[in-house]
Amino acid sequence: VEHAHFIASGYGGLVVLPLAAARPGAVKALTLVDAAPVIDATGLARLQYRLRREPVYDSRSHAIERLSAYDQKQFPRTEAEEFGYMVDAAYAPKTENGRTRWGPDLRPDYLKRLADLDLSESLTPRWDLFAGFGRTNIMIVQPENSTMVSAQSYADMLSKRRAVPASTRHLSLANQGSTPVLNGKLARAVLEFHHT
Repeated sequence: VEHAHFIASGYGGLVVLPLAAARPGAVKALTLVDAAPVIDATGLARLQYRLRREPVYDSRSHAIERLSAYDQKQFPRTEAEEFGYMVDAAYAPKTENGRTRWGPDLRPDYLKRLADLDLSESLTPRWDLFAGFGRTNIMIVQPENSTMVSAQSYADMLSKRRAVPASTRHLSLANQGSTPVLNGKLARAVLEFHHT
């Protein structure tokens, strides 16, 4: 693939950032959803805590019920259907001993890296990698209740983008937290951005 459009959500933002340095021009357009060169340690600590204690649920509906109870502060106006999308994106049915249950669908190496992070020290900001996207059109999607990226980091990204020749689109999501599901209006906005 010579060049492509990328949509990076949460941790995926840290994965795609080195690509601009390694292969300039490979990223035709980029959407960062709740992702930035600076990840807030508070949000990572919350994620560490949650994944260490994440139970396995008896059914998809039970997972939706528990997720909606847990995430009500980040997603205050989200309906059960939306939490269903979140469950479908982050959980998978697993059958053991003839019993199917729902649990997080995450790669074990990702879980290990996250568990091994020392959050008592600041994480290294990667503004150097973000600068590599100077000629790339970027859409920055900012959930209002994000715990992964601070409001200051979003402001810094937008400020740095003012000095580059490529276009920047900023989309703020009211009543959304870390990390919003890419569907409905958000999916349409992202598709529109990548088709222009």
